[in-house]
Amino acid sequence: MSPALWEFGAKVEKASDRESPQEGAKSGSELLMDELQRYANHHLFHAAPTDVLQIWGILDLQEERERLGAETVDYTVQLVVWDFERRKALGLLAENQDFLSVIASGRFPEYEYSTIDVIRAHRRHLNRKKHKPAGITSCADEATLIASLACALRGVSFDDIVIFGSPVHYTTFFKHEGKAYWFNGKKEYFDQDAWRTLIGTERATSAREAIDARIVTLDRIITPRGHCLLNTEESTLGPESLARLFRDLREFFTVLPGKLASIPGERFRTARNRLEGLSSQPLDRADNAIEVRRQLRVLADRYPDSLLEGAFYCARDLEVRYPQAYLHAALRGHKARKAADEVECLEDAIGLVQRIEGTESIFADRNRIALPDEVLLFRTGNDRERALLLYTLLQHARGVQSATEQDAELIFTDTDSFVRCGSTLVSTKSLSKTVEIQGDVVLRMAV
Repeated sequence: MSPALWEFGAKVEKASDRESPQEGAKSGSELLMDELQRYANHHLFHAAPTDVLQIWGILDLQEERERLGAETVDYTVQLVVWDFERRKALGLLAENQDFLSVIASGRFPEYEYSTIDVIRAHRRHLNRKKHKPAGITSCADEATLIASLACALRGVSFDDIVIFGSPVHYTTFFKHEGKAYWFNGKKEYFDQDAWRTLIGTERATSAREAIDARIVTLDRIITPRGHCLLNTEESTLGPESLARLFRDLREFFTVLPGKLASIPGERFRTARNRLEGLSSQPLDRADNAIEVRRQLRVLADRYPDSLLEGAFYCARDLEVRYPQAYLHAALRGHKARKAADEVECLEDAIGLVQRIEGTESIFADRNRIALPDEVLLFRTGNDRERALLLYTLLQHARGVQSATEQDAELIFTDTDSFVRCGSTLVSTKSLSKTVEIQGDVVLRMAV
């Protein structure tokens, strides 16, 4: 739904068009996929754990256990530690990737996975680089970005996207014009011929070893229609979709990746999935961001509380059924919580927001909203984003009576945004107290 994605795709297509396929050479599809991999690899900076620590910061694992549950957090940490120790023993772990000592101290890099707009906003953190990349990514957002770009480039169906994942690594598999490709992050990718050539070369002596060298921790398969959790053998994909998935993976890899090899398709416990019979043709035919948004809106209305509706929250669209979700997400942010430590009164909170230098949203769209942590990180935000930041600071501030107790609310109008805390009203366009709301109210919300 982001125009930025289609701009990125247009650059990939333009670069691909410079090389015309010749007799006996690569097809147009292969040249386009080559360029997609080359462009993502050359123009995006892959953040190592040490980069994540510097940019986003660090999480307290005990706090995360309390927030998400000990079982979820401990499973993730144990898998990461196991894989990093394995890679370290093999001499495959670079110094800037080794954060085992950080985990041992009860902390963890605060990974944030982003859509294209946030990826591009990260460019301002790359001033130290001579040739500044188009943005910063980690493996999960690389996987979703490559999948999204493949759909925008046409020739890839919504139904053809598969993401292999685990807490350690994410990769993308799809078909373009009937030919399968596997992007192992942005640095490595294979078509079927290249994959078969790899088997039996280098350290790999079999398809199994070649796969395990890349996604040995695989524990989930994600598609636009649903997912499989390999550890619990649960699936929201029906038998027909599972059979098709297994067939496509065997055809490409010659064996099924990871634990899939030991789990017959019929053994998965399948949950009801309303998207199972959905036709993807309207999305497949869309050729611009506006049309994708329009088609998704129709489908989301038809399938409420589904991934289709969730896409609008991912895009930070304000025209959603539950805009309060952004308030709850804002209150979970670690940067805003830390910033609130210096807030003793309303004036302190206003002063902190005033120190945000930029006045434009990273989304370049007033109907989409960046969260307070992003406003603090990128040092920019429009009146709506500043209002959300101010509201969040007041909620967290120890020296200010609870914003909830003061009957606080966030108010967006067509011309300005306001935070009301008790009897006090603050305009975030002027960042001053006011006595009345200016403009037509388009949204009111509170926790």
